[in-house]
Amino acid sequence: MATGNAEYDAIIRDIVDYVYHGKITNKAVYKQARMALLDALGCAIETLHLSPECKALVGPIVPGTIVPGGVRIPGTGHIVDPLKGAFDLGALIRYLDHNDAYAGAEWGHPSDNLAAILSVTDWLSQKHGETGVSLRTVLTAQIKAYEIQGTLQQTNAFNAHGIDHVILVKVASTAVLVWLLDLPESAALAAVSHAWIDGHPLRTYRHEPNTGPRKGWAAGDACMRAVHLALVTKRAGQVDPETSAWSGGAAVGVPTAISARRWGFSDASYGGKAVTRAYNYGSRVMETILFKLITAEGHGISAVEAAVQVAEMLRARQLVADRDIRTIKIRTQKPAMTIINKTGPLWNNADRDHSLQYMVAVTLLKESVVDTADYLDDSPWATDSRVDALREKMVVTEDTAFTADYYNPDIRSVTNAISVELTNEEVLDEVVVEFPVGHHKRAMTLDGVMTKFRRNMSYMFSSEEVDRITQAIENDDMPVDEFMALFVRWSGTAHLPTIAAGSIVGYETGPRVGLGVYGIEVLSRGWHSGAIFGPAASAAAAAKLLQLPATAIEDAVGMACTQAGGLMSAQYESTVKRMQHGFAARNGLFAAFMARSGYAGIKQVLERPYGGFLSTFSLGNGRTPAYLPDRVVEGLNVRWELDQIVVKPYASMAATHSTIDGIIALQAKYPSQMAVVDQIRCITVEMSEPAFKKGGWSPTRPLTVTGAQMTATYAAAMQLLDGQVQPAQFAPAQLERDDVWALMARIHCVQNTSLETYQQRLRVELTGQAETLTEFVAAPRGNGKPLSNDDILDKWRRLTADVIDLERRDAIERIVLQLEMVQDMRQLVRLLSGRTGDIFGAEHKTML
Repeated sequence: MATGNAEYDAIIRDIVDYVYHGKITNKAVYKQARMALLDALGCAIETLHLSPECKALVGPIVPGTIVPGGVRIPGTGHIVDPLKGAFDLGALIRYLDHNDAYAGAEWGHPSDNLAAILSVTDWLSQKHGETGVSLRTVLTAQIKAYEIQGTLQQTNAFNAHGIDHVILVKVASTAVLVWLLDLPESAALAAVSHAWIDGHPLRTYRHEPNTGPRKGWAAGDACMRAVHLALVTKRAGQVDPETSAWSGGAAVGVPTAISARRWGFSDASYGGKAVTRAYNYGSRVMETILFKLITAEGHGISAVEAAVQVAEMLRARQLVADRDIRTIKIRTQKPAMTIINKTGPLWNNADRDHSLQYMVAVTLLKESVVDTADYLDDSPWATDSRVDALREKMVVTEDTAFTADYYNPDIRSVTNAISVELTNEEVLDEVVVEFPVGHHKRAMTLDGVMTKFRRNMSYMFSSEEVDRITQAIENDDMPVDEFMALFVRWSGTAHLPTIAAGSIVGYETGPRVGLGVYGIEVLSRGWHSGAIFGPAASAAAAAKLLQLPATAIEDAVGMACTQAGGLMSAQYESTVKRMQHGFAARNGLFAAFMARSGYAGIKQVLERPYGGFLSTFSLGNGRTPAYLPDRVVEGLNVRWELDQIVVKPYASMAATHSTIDGIIALQAKYPSQMAVVDQIRCITVEMSEPAFKKGGWSPTRPLTVTGAQMTATYAAAMQLLDGQVQPAQFAPAQLERDDVWALMARIHCVQNTSLETYQQRLRVELTGQAETLTEFVAAPRGNGKPLSNDDILDKWRRLTADVIDLERRDAIERIVLQLEMVQDMRQLVRLLSGRTGDIFGAEHKTML
């Protein structure tokens, strides 16, 4: 929808038509896009590490603000709204002038658009869960934003009219964002028209006497504006579900935003000139993008390379630049003359990184390429008098041939030439560099981009973490929120949320304490492992959450361990077995609160030889040594017991899972024999000692839900009869089924001491057949072969399908899946505290 009946300007129509209907026919360009995405994010990490002034811009406007499902800022723990996310990421990518670039009548940096694209897609992907935005979609939007900006740069010199090139970042980002928001073309036309009439920044912050740091965050500002315009368009307009027609509301479009006489962009801001397009949109810009493998303004990179060669000539003659050079002549292109030809004082980082003379002088003095740190205010080069002395010896002139080749779309060179006259009047051979390193015509450019990315990432991330990112970028189907989560780094005021840290500490403590007494062997002596190991885990987690000092943590664990206890006889008729885990959690929490109040716990509670935790709970195990104190701390912070945690696929005790898997395997191998359960004469399940003592007993009627979950015979019968062992199989009515009890009578568990913990051997004898069907299970599913993330998510959704509504389920899911970023648990607690249904037909008051 638009104001009036006028047709939208052709430039606006062409942009929107390309975004919605343009095909990326060169599939190889996606490889280039992946590298450009990594390069931009690497630049953001570099900025965080090297620029305190830019880092100070990052984060919520109101300190401490947390936006649920918000945008993650790479290299930090900040979670902000999409507008602030676009600004922050845009500033980080651009601030040190190290991100990619593209030439034309207007010079620009297409990767600036990524700040808007990633902020909106990270937010959208979290909002929509498993149907979130894929990396492939992000790459497509990236290619198209690059193409729009780069194509319009070719023939439109906004800089000649004092307008900064980030106008095109705003236009290109707005177009692809509306598409990403799944709005119709009519909405995109309106939004892009608003991008053209929006207020546009002046270039004065890029030129003396006003050169300043705003040039570093101008792109972030443009991205923020693009996100604002796209979201205003979405919020103000309505889409008819039947016709897909869009009513603009307060965001109706301005069709002749560019061409309107007097008031349109061309007349009001562009000197009456028409905005033109050099060629049809495709993927040319991404294919020919210039990667900055040297930290220099793009028009000066080849000059830096030439200066390195000059420095080598001087060194070969045993000469030094500041003493032996009389004059330096630099031939360059017209854009360099406009943008980076600077004389006089250089007042700040922004001045220095846009000075051709500065970058050449520092390179000659260093005898190596200039890098990011050399431009900073605290760099020794910033105050080195030799740098200014060399700058004064430079004469910079335009070479019209260089300029012509620069603008020629078939050449696209960015040439610089340096000649030096020595104090002895010798003139060195001129060094000419036509295509700078990082140019698409230079060999090994993409290898250089990857090297640069790894170097930048190493400021904050380990090589293993970087490997995970480089592998993830190849997965087109990966949701972008999962990809962006790989860049989260908690530090400073954005610290690792205590809930995630507490969870990790608890998950590590419980298994390690258990390993000190040989793990689940305690089951053989009648102890309930969860109730024995749980208090220490709970106390450690709670102590971490309460931020107790080390001495108080020891007190908490000491008080928790003395409350450890739980009998396996709870598995038979009672309902107390599952309560024992609650008791363990309660006791650990109580111990942590007592420690915080100043109560002293048992010191060295684990390793004391008399009355200590390990010595007491290892009594009677027949082992030498009886317990393993070193095993509790072995590989701490290197090997993670959390990685060994088993997620159960079946709703029964762990020792029954090998039985279930054995039945499933037999059903797959012998479908006809196993399908008719009446033909099964006998099933024998051989089990290890711990498994037999816990799950090999023979139940009798009446059987409780807990008892059914604890016996292998019931689990085997249900798998044979129902084909699954899930919560529904333990409903009260199921426990009374005659066919289940008839089958259970033919299933027998026996102990085999040669079998290890989870190993089982099943033998099935059939009526009238001599053959015995056998199956050996080395480890149950979830143990030998861990459940995938998708399996776990599917389990959660199946378990909650009849318990909570879909909206509540999705809300819980979103919070838990980004738990490492949650600093306030109240929302999750509220969601868990609501009323729930029950798969057994009753209703529970709360989930807690």
